[in-house]
Order: sequence, then C-alpha cells, then structure tokens
Amino acid sequence: MQKKRVRIKISGRFYVLLMLLVITVFVFQFVKAQIKLKQQNETLAELDRQIEETQEYNDNLNARIADAGSLDSVERTARERLGWVREDEILYVETPQG
Repeated sequence: MQKKRVRIKISGRFYVLLMLLVITVFVFQFVKAQIKLKQQNETLAELDRQIEETQEYNDNLNARIADAGSLDSVERTARERLGWVREDEILYVETPQG
C-alpha cells in the first residue's frame, strides 16, 4: 500500500494572523525592555545622586582632617569642648536666672 500524502492548504489569512502574532510578540518584548530600561535609568540617577552626596561628605571629612592638625583648630576645640582659657583670660559663665 502506498501512503497518501495529505496537502494542507494554508490560506492567506493564516499568514496574516501569523505575522500579527509575531509583530505582537515583538512589540510586547520591546515595551517590556523599554520599561526595564526606564527603571534602570532611574536607579542609575539615584545611585549617581548618592555618589555625589558621599563625595561631598568625604570632601568635608578630608577638609576637617586637614584642619584638625592646625594649632587654631586644636585651640578652638579645646575652648569649645573643654572650656580651656589662656592664663591672661577670664572666663565668664552665664547661669540661667530663676
């Protein structure tokens, strides 16, 4: 016995529907990628802002470290935190009235 070949006739509508399906999948993937790209750009902007803030904080700390060794800085700290006064100075302390 011989096998009979069955030919399936594919209409033009099938090709149109297939192309619409392929285009829909591509559009969906494109939109999904755009959304993810936007989220990553927002994250990147936030990280850049944090880097800038941290750099400013580090610069401030480096300036304080550089200033910490100066005699003026040591004297100012001793006066403010320890109540240090020179021998020829008089310290006046105000007390609250009440």
